Amino acid sequence: MKGRAPDVESPLQLAAFFGVVQSLLRDDKLLAYHDRSDGGLFAALAEMMFAGHVGASIDLQELVIERQNTQRIIDDYVQPTMEAATHGRIMRVLFNEELGAVLQVKKADTPEVIARFMKAGIGRELFVIGRTNGHDRLVIKHKGKDLFSESRSELFCAWSETSARMQRLRDNPACADSEQLLRSHAKSRGLFAQLSFDVHGDPAAPYIGTGKRPRMAILREQGVNGQLEMAAAFDRAGFDAVDVHMSDIIAAACSWPTSRAWRPAAASATATCWAPAKAGPRASCSTHARASSSRPSSAAATPSRWACATAAR
Repeated sequence: MKGRAPDVESPLQLAAFFGVVQSLLRDDKLLAYHDRSDGGLFAALAEMMFAGHVGASIDLQELVIERQNTQRIIDDYVQPTMEAATHGRIMRVLFNEELGAVLQVKKADTPEVIARFMKAGIGRELFVIGRTNGHDRLVIKHKGKDLFSESRSELFCAWSETSARMQRLRDNPACADSEQLLRSHAKSRGLFAQLSFDVHGDPAAPYIGTGKRPRMAILREQGVNGQLEMAAAFDRAGFDAVDVHMSDIIAAACSWPTSRAWRPAAASATATCWAPAKAGPRASCSTHARASSSRPSSAAATPSRWACATAAR
């Protein structure tokens, strides 16, 4: 596709939009949010579906009409027929990367959300485009006709294919294939948080007054970044950060019981699929042998029993 590069036509509108979004966050009115700057509306909707494990039904009618009203001369001039002009508008609606975002709110809150945008002077830039659906598909319509319909799992696999191929080259190929296969299962929950502690508790309480800083292992492997910033953050939070590399674990060069908790650093492109230390016979998909050495730490009755499962992108 050809076109102009995205730009900021009105800084005042951008500031007003930011202000409204912040007010929705403060009042707990915003369920989900995704900008369209990387792939346009289509990519934003798909990625929100991946995160929420839910389908979406979208109607482009209002967006196409708005595009027709504002860009009619350009679209009609560059396209040979009205049908081609309409097709061009639909493609631009779905894939333009101009400033914009998709907001998900409760149906009951929709009138109030619209009112806030109207009050901020940007109500004409807001469009109600669809809703979630129960059949786990992305369905896009225009004038009552289906333009596109695909399952979330199929889209997820296509979206992840490049990363999966990179992961096969960098990590354990069998693990990468298994992870990609899991994405094709619609019922798979993927990685999720399951708390084993009271979020309202104070994990620092047992250490206050003792003068001892709990040790935090910053676990990293090839291709990660941000470990220094992460260590600095834990240091300021009262921990004694310890640098641990995956090669240390494989070589049994570190002793897990000396560290009460661990946190994997984020990967730049793909990451080994970490497993919780207390899950049993695997410390990660690609290092089976050292799981037993990590188990005593997670099984010990300590004030800070943490283990992380993450796959950063």
